[in-house]
Amino acid sequence: MATSERPVVIYPPDENGGRRLRVDGSILGRAFTVRDVVAFMQEAGLQEWDEIDVVRTSLIDRRGGGPDHADEARDSDAGVRGACDSANSPRCHRRG
Repeated sequence: MATSERPVVIYPPDENGGRRLRVDGSILGRAFTVRDVVAFMQEAGLQEWDEIDVVRTSLIDRRGGGPDHADEARDSDAGVRGACDSANSPRCHRRG
């Protein structure tokens, strides 16, 4: 398996559309939108990050599509509230 030199890896979508997100070797959970990625990055210590930071950064190794991947781009552009914005959301799957 190839390793990444970037500290954040977003894997290709699974059968439910979620993308595993790994930071510094630890899987934090699954993201369904750019806003979900923002929430995970903020939990990892980058509290000031927003959608633009996620889209523009070179810290993320995006596998299976970039930030313009269909669902992520649609949800971000439409201003849809991210699934991980609610602690009780059934779509936000965190490891912990």
